[in-house]
Amino acid sequence: LSRARTSRATEHLRKVHRISSKKTAAAVEGKRKRDETVERLLSSNLCRTNPQRLHLMLETLRLVNNNLPFCSGEYEESRVIRQVVVREEIQTTINAEGIAKAIVELYSSTKAELIDFLERNRSDCANFVIMTDF
Repeated sequence: LSRARTSRATEHLRKVHRISSKKTAAAVEGKRKRDETVERLLSSNLCRTNPQRLHLMLETLRLVNNNLPFCSGEYEESRVIRQVVVREEIQTTINAEGIAKAIVELYSSTKAELIDFLERNRSDCANFVIMTDF
């Protein structure tokens, strides 16, 4: 297996012929965006004051964005993973009810931010519609 190392052929093409793969560029860009997101979350006020809430919100986004069942946080395997991997001060109960409430909260906060954005930019919209994709 490659163990996430670049093959000799790929290195040769990049160094000698200046040919790079679009897939490699996309992977690098994805990692850069992910690192920026992690840095932003770690330095956020929510992470400092209520890490359990941040954990619940991130799990909610993961479930919604990947179209996973809301009850997947209740699976025994999910609980074991959480107890083994997640620091104790960040652990929180993740169940279908909590996920449903978090979705409502995320929707409401997104709506409030969009309305604030429209007002700050003096967008006089007669109608404003938010379409959810889940």
